[in-house]
Amino acid sequence: MISKAFQLLEEQENEIVLPSYIKATNLRNYLADELDIICQDALGFVQQKTGFCVTFPEHCPYTLEQLLDKSWYPIH
Repeated sequence: MISKAFQLLEEQENEIVLPSYIKATNLRNYLADELDIICQDALGFVQQKTGFCVTFPEHCPYTLEQLLDKSWYPIH
């Protein structure tokens, strides 16, 4: 299930355009402050694209550092 969601996100990676206010020099601060909202938006996107009816955690279970680390991958 998760691998299908990641595959969908990878296929659309080049289509994601960040709003101009996110491209500021303080992007890391913005991401840290808005992580839970960004996570909920991303999970909503995954639910919409995959059609999975899954309850996700209210707060992002991963740290910003984990999410930004390309070599990190959650294994459960």
